[in-house]
Amino acid sequence: MSVSVFALWLGNFTMSYTFPWLNKIFGMSKMFLFYALLNVAGFIFVLLVLPETKGKSLEQIECEFID
Repeated sequence: MSVSVFALWLGNFTMSYTFPWLNKIFGMSKMFLFYALLNVAGFIFVLLVLPETKGKSLEQIECEFID
């Protein structure tokens, strides 16, 4: 749980820090397009790299990560 909270805080900090800077450089529309493309890249990463764990026991999931 603490790792996910840390990742959330890190993402919030990064977005809050880069928002004014990117808005000044690229403008509002290109900045939101950039953030949208980052979200699409993250979604594709989750679909292609992370394994599906629905309906599996902890032992089965553990075996997948060990192999």
